[in-house]
Amino acid sequence: MQMLPEFMRLEDVYLLLREFKEVCPMMHFLHISIEVVRMKLISFTLKDSVKHWMYDLVANSVTS
Repeated sequence: MQMLPEFMRLEDVYLLLREFKEVCPMMHFLHISIEVVRMKLISFTLKDSVKHWMYDLVANSVTS
């Protein structure tokens, strides 16, 4: 978890996604696809106002 990048501003979104895609494959979970790992871990990269934005999303509105 400490290896995950932190996302605080919209300007950094492409850098965050690039770093996130590099780090996620390093985390191995039995019988869990990399897509599921990414969906579960992305919220841990969000900080400050971006985290608040995520909490304001309607339940089940993010599916991919």
